[in-house]
Amino acid sequence: MEPIIKTIHSQDAGLKTSPKNSGETSMNLSIEIMEFIINPVPNKGEERPVSFLLYKEDFLKGIAYIIANLPLYKSSSTYSTKIEFSEGFFNELYSSVQEFFGDKPIQTYNVNIYRRSDSRIYLNSLRNGSFSIRNFLIEEISVLIFSKDSHGNNIIRLDIIDNLSENVKEDISQDLENPTARQIIYYGAPGTGKSHKINEI
Repeated sequence: MEPIIKTIHSQDAGLKTSPKNSGETSMNLSIEIMEFIINPVPNKGEERPVSFLLYKEDFLKGIAYIIANLPLYKSSSTYSTKIEFSEGFFNELYSSVQEFFGDKPIQTYNVNIYRRSDSRIYLNSLRNGSFSIRNFLIEEISVLIFSKDSHGNNIIRLDIIDNLSENVKEDISQDLENPTARQIIYYGAPGTGKSHKINEI
């Protein structure tokens, strides 16, 4: 089954590119993504657990990308804080990754999927100790890739890529036709369909 790509918008991201007043702690999902990650789907008003496989390497690369693109902004419902580089900010991100993953390169991330009575769909309960996936997501820059492994397991692989546009197929296709124009690095965990997608194009 082909992976599904979700671009991170302002309401999903812990890090904004400009000052905003927003205090969300969950993440919006489309019906398509909900149907991909859970079956049967929750009824309206129902909340159910769901598990993802996260890759430590994604978050270590994410820290490097965040640091390289500061200043960014953290927001609440009443204020916005400008984040510039500091040892404290770096340590906060790195420590949360170490707390969650320890020495493991892959860790299971248990959260909840909530389908509200008005049919809006959210991932809830994202915080695990000091770790939350939102803390590593930048609005309009970060991308999530939901994929299923080839062994038919129910756990969904969740890869995070920064600076990858929604039109990834078009970008890759253009570069294959004109390889001297520029390079695109299309990366992710093994088994997520990268080679298949490029061969298909």
